[in-house]
Amino acid sequence: MRHASLGLAVALAAPFLLPACGTSGKMSASGAAAMPGTGGGAGASGAGGAAPAGTGGATPGGTGGATGAWTYPLKLAPGQRHLVDQKNQPFLLIGDAAWSLMVSLSEGDAKTYLTDRAGKGFNAVLVNLVEHKFAPHAPANAAGDLPFTGTLSGGALDFSTPNDAYFAHVDQVLNDAAARGIVVLLTAAYLGSNGGDEGWYTEMQANGASRLRTYGTYVGQRYQGFPNIVWVGGGDDNPDDKSLTTAVESAIAGADPNHLHTAHASNGTAAQDEWGGSSWLTVNNIYGYPGNNQLIYTMALAQYGRSDWKPFFLIESTYEHSPLYPAPATLIRQQAYEAVLNGGFGEVFGNEWVWPFGAVGEDGATHAWTSALQSQGAQDQTRLAALLGARNWPALVPDSGGTFLASAGSGGAHVSAALTADGRLALAYTPGSAVTLALSKLAGSTTARWYDPTAASFTAISGSPFANSGSHTFMTPGKNAGGDADWGLGL
Repeated sequence: MRHASLGLAVALAAPFLLPACGTSGKMSASGAAAMPGTGGGAGASGAGGAAPAGTGGATPGGTGGATGAWTYPLKLAPGQRHLVDQKNQPFLLIGDAAWSLMVSLSEGDAKTYLTDRAGKGFNAVLVNLVEHKFAPHAPANAAGDLPFTGTLSGGALDFSTPNDAYFAHVDQVLNDAAARGIVVLLTAAYLGSNGGDEGWYTEMQANGASRLRTYGTYVGQRYQGFPNIVWVGGGDDNPDDKSLTTAVESAIAGADPNHLHTAHASNGTAAQDEWGGSSWLTVNNIYGYPGNNQLIYTMALAQYGRSDWKPFFLIESTYEHSPLYPAPATLIRQQAYEAVLNGGFGEVFGNEWVWPFGAVGEDGATHAWTSALQSQGAQDQTRLAALLGARNWPALVPDSGGTFLASAGSGGAHVSAALTADGRLALAYTPGSAVTLALSKLAGSTTARWYDPTAASFTAISGSPFANSGSHTFMTPGKNAGGDADWGLGL
């Protein structure tokens, strides 16, 4: 979650190439792009839970355009590397870390947060169902309700005694998210970094598998009818004792067959690497910071290339305003573009001043989360969502270098590129270095334009249209509107 150990990578400059022909990849001259919106679906109430809100769609702000609607719950699609909704519409996950949402905020403040994120095109939030440390009165919520009513002899909360009052507030927040088209990546029993005090690992050991199964069954039954959930197992740890998380997640899966499951492992670890043998794991993800050699493109390509692959997304990377690993805006953009251009179906952005929602964070201070909602990083996610959402992004195939991308570079200078099999859409992202692409892989002649990821604007490249023959080296046009070197290139 909010602690991993590593340094920083060099920021990228990115170019984007437009499709050679057809409408699947057209970008407007203004940079405006239609993007699928999000919609919650109606569902029967789970045991002890209120019925979720009906369908709805948020109109993305920023560069976003048309309102669409996804119908939850999300599901797998045979042979596809992305998730789809109930109408089989591909789901581009644009997420925000909101770990302490259920406990730090009243329902009114939670609505304020969710409304803002929906308006910016976010369609997912990553949340702790029960928070151990980062809340004003953790693990109690803003109303003072504890998640469990009983305690064990050693003082640990008893997981077999869930408090209906606490989970009634969770019901409300889930419904409010559904009404705004947001799916909640819900971590039922967050372990904590190295099993420490950020999470529940020690208390889970004290409870044992039987009590944990009781808890898993309770939340599985309660939330099986809420459409906008993807369950998240584990949490910032590759535990020595996997039986504890297995007890929770297996019980949830047994009581709730309606939702997908992923897992949050340790920094540098993919969910499938740590939990691949688990019967409940249906969705993969990667977790890594671009420093300390844990480059996102490397992790993404490794998971994309698995023979036993599952759809994956970037669940966590460097946070904006991180007190431990200060990151420039370019790095926040870099990790997002690297994830989606190297095989991922989306990514989760995080802001250290937002996710605790006024609780004391890792820097030992509190921050005004409402003003932090308008950060550069959040607005850059809006632009990413609009750019990809208007295009045939599910058909993009990552190129690791040597085929379409003549040279991928290395380290922080790495260029990411992807091309559809029919050659009608190509996108690339680079740290400012020149990009050499094999235009012979395109379906026809193409207009190439630079995309400014800080302003959602396009700049025509001299020489367009380019013939679909040979290779061409594209030189970046200098600084973008944000004063940085990164650009996108669309063909």
